[in-house]
Amino acid sequence: PFRSDEILIPLAAKGDADRKDRLEYKVALTRGDTFVYSWKAEGLADPNQLHYDFHGEKPATSSTPQRVAEYQKGLGDSSNGMLVAPMDGVHGWYLENRSGKPIVVRLKVSGFYQLVPAGEAGNMAGIEATTPATP
Repeated sequence: PFRSDEILIPLAAKGDADRKDRLEYKVALTRGDTFVYSWKAEGLADPNQLHYDFHGEKPATSSTPQRVAEYQKGLGDSSNGMLVAPMDGVHGWYLENRSGKPIVVRLKVSGFYQLVPAGEAGNMAGIEATTPATP
């Protein structure tokens, strides 16, 4: 079903001893599913201090190797766009705060996807959506 979520992704300052200055956040899609997104880093003085990598992954199985699809990567404090999933799997962002201050990335997603449960591949950090899905 169609849904919309807002997710707040906290990132510690660069060099955090627990490596909480970087993480991956993804949503699960079936091939052909679509979503639109926008994200903005809050508390970031220099846009060149946030590295992002928007990509998708299909986990390896006993009979198939892992597949990775790269969509966009760079430095910046915001991005938006849409994705039609080219394969089943998890699709989303690797984010790395390279600044000396903690920041929060505010991600808004709408479309046909499922949130990845806390502790699973794509959401190992246990990030929860702050806005429930819309019917």
